[in-house]
Amino acid sequence: MTKIDWTKNRIPWGLLTEEEQADFSAAPGDVFFYQSADCWGRKKADIHSDASTYRKIPPAKTKPSVPWHALSDDVVAVARDKNGRCFAFTKRAPFLQTSAGMWVVMQPQNEAYHLPAKFFRDFDPGDCDWTDSLVLRPGYGEEFE
Repeated sequence: MTKIDWTKNRIPWGLLTEEEQADFSAAPGDVFFYQSADCWGRKKADIHSDASTYRKIPPAKTKPSVPWHALSDDVVAVARDKNGRCFAFTKRAPFLQTSAGMWVVMQPQNEAYHLPAKFFRDFDPGDCDWTDSLVLRPGYGEEFE
């Protein structure tokens, strides 16, 4: 059997084989259903119709999980750029520059350092969109909003 990505299913329930239906039911995640005009319901649904098409809700995207205890107290923020590289920022939080595909700092006293995730045992770079990846050190967030 070909492995199906159930988060992108377009086949009505009644046209799936029994094996595919069992695979769908065993796959992790809540179920949502096709409503109309390429509009998918986002609330949990029960499988109730052979004519309806169902998908699994993709897992939530996560922001970076930062091991603050392993970083200098000067580091106030961590973020990924559009290429997936992580950076630590000192002094002040950076701002987003989508045209450059990166977070930038403008004041000369601010610094950005490449932060290779592989060097930190408990650092997870996350899988959210890079433009949503900024994480501020706890306690510093109020200062920069």
